[in-house]
Parts: sequence; structure tokens; C-alpha cells
Amino acid sequence: MSRGLENIVGAVLLVAIVCSMALLIYITLTRYQSSLVSSLRHTFPMVNFAITAVKYYKSNGTMRVYVLNTGKVPVKIVYAEILNATSGELYDNCFRTLNLVIEPEKCESFEVICKTSFETGTYIVKVYSDSGQTRTYEVYIS
Repeated sequence: MSRGLENIVGAVLLVAIVCSMALLIYITLTRYQSSLVSSLRHTFPMVNFAITAVKYYKSNGTMRVYVLNTGKVPVKIVYAEILNATSGELYDNCFRTLNLVIEPEKCESFEVICKTSFETGTYIVKVYSDSGQTRTYEVYIS
């Protein structure tokens, strides 16, 4: 009879040891994961921006683009282009290379000058940051 009791006690101890080891591994991994995520946030800060408005000047064929930095770090705008919304192609070489740094919670603007005037229709203004992010804004010109 004592032999049957030893098997039960041994099984209970084995289950207790396995559960405690699993708990220890879980706690270690969750602490490591949270510290890793925290360190990555400091290494790769979130760049975030939005195109808030686009104004078209028919007199000289330019579009003034307003960009707001909604992130916590400066954003560097490096390129802007205007696309035909129907075809998705670059409209008549309308692009601009930039080196515009926008501080957090600030709005800046720049112009994209086109060689020809815009026809009636929908266009897409696309802005690129140095981190590779893009934002688009749809404009209808009548």
C-alpha cells in the first residue's frame, strides 16, 4: 500500500516542479519582452506626420502642401509628387526634392511647381519622409 502512495506523491511532486518551471520561464520571457519593446521605442522613435491641406494656385500652376508633424520626434520630408488619381502616374513631371525638417507638433508648408496647368480632375499629392513613410492627400481641381 505504501508503494501506491509513493507513486501518487511522486506524480504530484513532478507536476508541481513542471508547473513552477513553466511559471518561471513565462515570467522571465515577459520581462525580457517588455524591456526589449521599451528599448526599441527609444532606438526607433515613432515618426508620424499628416498632410493637413493642399492649396492650388491656378495663376502659376503650383500646389502648396501643408504637413503636420503629429509624432514626438522631428520628421524630415525629402520628396513630394503629384499623381493623376485615375492612372496613378506622375502628372507631367510634378515633383519636388526637399530637405524640410518639421519639429514635433509643428506644421510647415512647401510648394510643388508644375510646368503645365492642371486639367479638371482629381489628383493625389504624395509626400515621403526620410524614414520611408509616405502620406497621400486627394485634391479635386475644377
